[in-house]
Amino acid sequence: PGTPVTPVIVPDTPVAARDYIMGETIVPLEKGKLMSDLFVPFKLENDFVITNVSGLPKGLLAEKIGNKYQINGIPSEIGVFHFSVTAKDKVNGEKNTSNVTFVIGSESKIQVYCPTISGFYYNDGATTFYENVVEDMYVVGGSGTYKVSTVGGNSSMFSFDEAEDHDFYTTYPVIVNYSSVGKFATTAKVIDVTTADLGTTDLNLAISEGERITGRITDMQGQGVKDLTVQARSTTYYDTVFSEKTDANGYYTLYVSKDSYSVTVQNHDIVLAETEAVAINKNTTLNYKIQGYTVNLVSSNSHINLEDAVWYSDSSKTKVYGEGTKLFVASGSYSIYADFFDPEVDINQNYVATASFSVSANRSVTVNVVAQSLPTNVCVIGVGTNTLSNIVSTNLVFYRFTPSQSGQYMIRSNSPQGKDVDAYLYDNEGTFIKWNADSNNIDGNGIDFKIRNDFTAGKTYYIAMWDLNENSEETEVIIEKIEQE
Repeated sequence: PGTPVTPVIVPDTPVAARDYIMGETIVPLEKGKLMSDLFVPFKLENDFVITNVSGLPKGLLAEKIGNKYQINGIPSEIGVFHFSVTAKDKVNGEKNTSNVTFVIGSESKIQVYCPTISGFYYNDGATTFYENVVEDMYVVGGSGTYKVSTVGGNSSMFSFDEAEDHDFYTTYPVIVNYSSVGKFATTAKVIDVTTADLGTTDLNLAISEGERITGRITDMQGQGVKDLTVQARSTTYYDTVFSEKTDANGYYTLYVSKDSYSVTVQNHDIVLAETEAVAINKNTTLNYKIQGYTVNLVSSNSHINLEDAVWYSDSSKTKVYGEGTKLFVASGSYSIYADFFDPEVDINQNYVATASFSVSANRSVTVNVVAQSLPTNVCVIGVGTNTLSNIVSTNLVFYRFTPSQSGQYMIRSNSPQGKDVDAYLYDNEGTFIKWNADSNNIDGNGIDFKIRNDFTAGKTYYIAMWDLNENSEETEVIIEKIEQE
């Protein structure tokens, strides 16, 4: 802290194992009614074991199924229940503790709950900064028509925004006004206008001392780099992240709550530099010198914006160089490739961008952007079961299907656990026909796809598939002709 650091560019470096507390999840439920499956989130890279469980309401069952932790059942009691579960990564020992608060009401009895509202306040005599904080207060059960007020304590610091109605519960955004560090509280009083039932909850506001991080990001030539993202992620609470862009000269200012943080410099999702864990004091300076020259990329097609491009070494996408309109690379010669593919439009309405260049200093490069052509040398699949091993999450994978008989066919997948495959259908000219979420084509489980369509004998069709998750296991694709009754 307070000392400039100069880390080396290390894209995609895994963060060392740490114990994280996940953000609180609020689950409103109705007593006696089957709840939808809840999958408790963990941010672990590998399979895990459950090391601690506490606070589950009566009637609910929690269990690890495959690589997920699932809760379901029928709640049999009314109240507010704080459930906690800790998972431990089997490989690196990292732990995550997830907290779920179940708010269970009934048609005749309301339950009210609001998480602790936390924020921070920074004042160094020259600069004052307030974190804008809002939390939702949940009113679960009853008639749906309520009268809300605050009573006692620091009542004047709390107010409610317009309510948002849901099925069986209502949320009121709680707005707070503060100008100092401290803990403040009042009681929220909720009256069901129809049944006259009363529910209360404490509203707690915890404002901590804020901290400030400043610095500058420069490249190999010492020039400040604009529009990079400096991100500070808490090493205690996984979901607590603060970020800011660098200005035209590479300077940034971040205001954060008091904690230890992992700080990264990113070009889109590519990490260019990082400090893995640093305790931030009142005014901490973190400067970074990126170990690469700046290459500004300019599109040859003024209608195509390169901002969302991901740049690879070639069309096989085995090596990634960066994202957007800037790359940061060492001296040498490079060939780059990016495609801009929206699977829900015709294939030839998509584009491919390529360029070859050498780097020995900061420079600009014009990228050749041309229309996407029909895929060639793609795998052929036919009626029956086809085992496909190379459906991945980084790119659409194309296959060809040419039926020998006209009629209606069903194309569907049989995926192993952990895969979530989507599919898109095109005709022989690359015209988009449909994807598996159109009309009645969803299978309902969000994992496997189904597409039903009329096909013409001897005509070639293209099927593009991709896995929404990163899973290398094989997927089966089944094509069946549907006999008309």
